[in-house]
This record gives sequence, structure tokens and C-alpha cells, in this order.
Amino acid sequence: MGSHPGKGGLAGRPLLHVESREVGSNSQKRVSSASLAALLERSLAQPGIKTGQRLKPERELAEMLDVSHATVHRALNRLVESRLLARRHGSGTFVRKPAASAPGRIRARTKDVLAAHLLVSEAPADPKLQAPATQQALDIGLWTDIYWNSATHDLIVSGMQRRARELGHRLSTYSLVVKADTPHTPQELARVMADHPIDGHIVFGSYAPLFAATGQHAPAIYYGGEPPPEFYPSIQFDVDVTPRRAVELLAGQGYRRIAMALSDDKLGIHEHTRQHARISYETGLQRLGLPYRKIMATRYDDAAAMAAALPPAGHPDAPDALYISDDYLLEGVLSALQTSGHRPGTDFGLITTSHRGGKPLPSGLRWSTLEFDPEQYGEILVGRLVSTVQTSGTRSVSLSLHPLWKPGDSHRRNGRL
Repeated sequence: MGSHPGKGGLAGRPLLHVESREVGSNSQKRVSSASLAALLERSLAQPGIKTGQRLKPERELAEMLDVSHATVHRALNRLVESRLLARRHGSGTFVRKPAASAPGRIRARTKDVLAAHLLVSEAPADPKLQAPATQQALDIGLWTDIYWNSATHDLIVSGMQRRARELGHRLSTYSLVVKADTPHTPQELARVMADHPIDGHIVFGSYAPLFAATGQHAPAIYYGGEPPPEFYPSIQFDVDVTPRRAVELLAGQGYRRIAMALSDDKLGIHEHTRQHARISYETGLQRLGLPYRKIMATRYDDAAAMAAALPPAGHPDAPDALYISDDYLLEGVLSALQTSGHRPGTDFGLITTSHRGGKPLPSGLRWSTLEFDPEQYGEILVGRLVSTVQTSGTRSVSLSLHPLWKPGDSHRRNGRL
């Protein structure tokens, strides 16, 4: 078998030997990217390999090892995903941490050759990678639906961006969809991941199965959209607790006919979220022994439907209190209350979900709210992901964020405290 003098060949011997396969001949014998990655990983375990050292360019490695550029690229991708290497656009590929060991068998002389040829010792090291793990600048990928128009989601992303900056990391947003309601294929997403160095992912939960199909291995955390239970860790606003808590607070004011207004907007909350809200509402009433049940589901912009669904004061089926599960429904509810003759804070109790920093609540009354903080939510997502990445993939747990109870006057009965 021939060799390539000046390209790393050793007096007619193959440069690489993976079990019974050889690489280094003029014919470029096929070596799988997995086998090549194992060889490279073993070479990175050699004494003298240091964090921050830069590898030779991919094409030079391919020529030296007499394998295709594509095979080298895929092999390095595997080592990037396993966090042994890191890519820096415009700078190259660097050692993130020396390998401890690797599967497969390599001849002793081959290990020495690989270690000598892979690294460019005179090239400057990456100081960010040389820093301790807790000081390394990370590349965080936010995978979401960029066509989703939501003020609350914008606040969540703002919180992510701020926390990433505070910690000295980079947050880049990637779209999971080609256009509205048309997701990318897993292959398309995988190509994006291969071209961008990502240390950890924050993924919108509705697309968890699509994201998992890419086969990526870096730590990921899911938010929103309530991903299936097999996709974790996730961090969510707790819609299971909030309706039940609102029912208990209204009952504490003496109300016994408590209704719930729920969004039926297909572009709003997801159906499983609505179902959880229904169950929580029913559970709260059942615990208190209250037989009255009424759920009014309408679109955000359909005040007429809300007015039609809310019986007027004095009607046998009229509620005496209302929990609004989405603050975007509040304007329509207020219009319906005026039409029906109900007066929040006097003979009618009202509690609404709200989002700190989001859409302002209507003026004229001190609203009693169960308030979520979207920006804090975004900050928590980044903080938890960074902690997972910096502790070498230590498993994180899923979290539910409860709202803050902010009592105003709208839930009180005739000014009752």
C-alpha cells in the first residue's frame, strides 16, 4: 500500500489503522466518521494536548489522513457535540478539553503520529477555552418559531438575552419553521447545527419531537408549548395551579358561583394547556364543594361572543365571580360585564392572570391578578442551561413557575378585606 510523503505518511505504512481498515492509500479507502472520530478522540488523550489548542484546517486534515473532507467534517462534528472540541467562526476548531479515553484500538505509533499532526502548536490558543469551565463563553442556541407574534414571548426572549449577556455568553436565535405553520425538516436543522458551534439549546416545547429527530447531543432545555413528558428538563408557567388558586381566593371572599373565561383562540394557548386549565378549575370547585360550573371559551377579539356567554346579573345561571385565564381576554370581559350589569369589586369578584411588563391592564380599577414574570422566566431558562453545560451535562430537573398573587380591589366583595 502506498503513502504520501509530506502528507504524514510513514515509509509506506498507513497513517491510520482502524481495526482491519486502513486509511492512507491513494484510493482513499472508506472510513466511517464514527471510526475516525474515535481515532481523533484517542489522539486528543495524548500527553501534551491542552485546552485551547487549535487543530489544523479540515481540508488539511483530510489531505493528511487521505480521507474525504466530508468524513473529517462529520467526525469533528461528533467531537464538537461531545464537547471535546469547539468551533469558532473565522478562527478554526479548538480543543475544548483533552479526551480521557476513546473506544477502538489504535497502534501506539499511530497515536503519536496523530497527536503530532493534528495540532498546530505554534498557533495561538483560544483564551476563552483555556479559562475554567465556569468562565468559558458559551454559544447558546434558541430554537423557536420566529413567526409567532406574542408580546409575552418577546419578553421571555428579552430575559434570555439579558441573562446571557450578564453571564458573558452568546445567545443566537434559530427558526424551527420555514414559514408560519411550516416546520423545517430534521435534516435541515441538523445542517444548521453542523455549521454553528452550539454548546446548549433552549427549545420551544411544541417542536420537541422535531428537534430530537436531529440527533444532536448537546444539553437542551424546553420551554413553553408543554412538550411531551419524555422531553425534559422543561420549565413552564404552572397552569395547573393557577385556576385552582383563583377559585380558592374568590371563594375566600364569599363567592360561590365562580366561572372561568378561557381563550379559544387557535393561535393562542395550546389545546393541552386549555385542558389543564379546565381540570384545575374543576378540581378547585370540587375541593370546596361548590356545584356551580361555567367555562366561557371565546377568541381574544370576540367581545360579542363573551357578552353572549355571560348571563346578566339576576339570571338564574349568572356567576357571581370570574377567573380570567388570559389577560388578553380582559377587554372583552369588561365589555360583557358592563352589558350584563356585573360590577367587579362590589357584587362581582374578578381575578385575572397577568404578565409583568406585558399588555397594560385597563385603567379605572385596581385589578387583582395572578402575575407571571416572562423576563424572569427567560433568565431562569438561560441560568439553568448554563449550569447544566458547565457541570458536564449533569441532569437538570423540570420546573413549574407559579404566579405572584397581587391583590387589588376587583376580587373583593363590597370592599371586604
